[in-house]
Amino acid sequence: MTEPFVTACVRSSVFAAGAFARDTKTAPPAMSPTSARAKIRPGQAPVATSVAAKSSPKPVPAVRPSDLVVRHERASDTCCPAAWAVLTADGRYITRTDDNQLHERRLTPAGVQVVRDEIAGTGFFERDQVFPLERLPNANPPGHGLGGLFFRAWRDTRIVEVHTVVDQGPEEVYYQPSAARTRLDRLSKQLIKPETWLPAAAWADAVERPYEPAAFALLLGREPGGYNATPTIDELSATWPFSVGPLALGETMPPTAGPFAETTRCTPLAKDDVPAVKDSIIRAGGSVELQSDGSLVVGFGTKDQQDALVLKLRPFLPDRASCAGEYAL
Repeated sequence: MTEPFVTACVRSSVFAAGAFARDTKTAPPAMSPTSARAKIRPGQAPVATSVAAKSSPKPVPAVRPSDLVVRHERASDTCCPAAWAVLTADGRYITRTDDNQLHERRLTPAGVQVVRDEIAGTGFFERDQVFPLERLPNANPPGHGLGGLFFRAWRDTRIVEVHTVVDQGPEEVYYQPSAARTRLDRLSKQLIKPETWLPAAAWADAVERPYEPAAFALLLGREPGGYNATPTIDELSATWPFSVGPLALGETMPPTAGPFAETTRCTPLAKDDVPAVKDSIIRAGGSVELQSDGSLVVGFGTKDQQDALVLKLRPFLPDRASCAGEYAL
């Protein structure tokens, strides 16, 4: 029997009781639209002029599919795929550490080819494939979610996608042995820790440095239910830097983006626009404390505590400049 290849996703609400309570005496007041009047001559009608005109987010330069060498994502048995390794054709190599930091190094052209050859040498990237768990006859494994391994690699004329599940450890006794799953588990480890197998000559710069993203995914998701009232969506809307408000900005995510995709909108955001968004959050009463990978998650409620907006800023890795392929959670 083939186990269904799914990953259980559990959303940890950012609206834990009291998490966003604040002193209303010190909270910044909601801003109302303002205008200024230009000086006029006698008999001339007054003309209202905007103090601060709002604009659209700056365009994010596109990337070509062929710029990708490989993108490797992992998902746990409880939540959401995240990129653990990305290599682009220009040699940029970004990896995620065990403590969730993103680091960058650079390979030589010859080093890039070594990685391409390793991927091709597995024999699994000639076409899109899924390698699921296959249960042994009469086996009764414990019930729980299954973590996943996801690979996207450029092969000649297109990106090929290969998926499998993580090694099940002691529970492998319940499943058919799989040379494909074993080899892909090894490839996962190689891509995440390239220093363990690539020769020194493969590196143009082997020193790990913090990754500096050029763009971000701005995710704005609606959540029904009872949440803290402050900071509020209205306060964020009043300080919002763009001409399209936070409830309407971006495109609705496709069903392939996972749970809550239908209530989440996504916009590519250039690095230069990020300070304006953070300033808006602060003026609305929210926090801009970053997670260790440079992501930001902030929740905004309503006065009646019946609705909420979750704002996320997630760094794009260098193979991505649009919301295509992003996950809603």
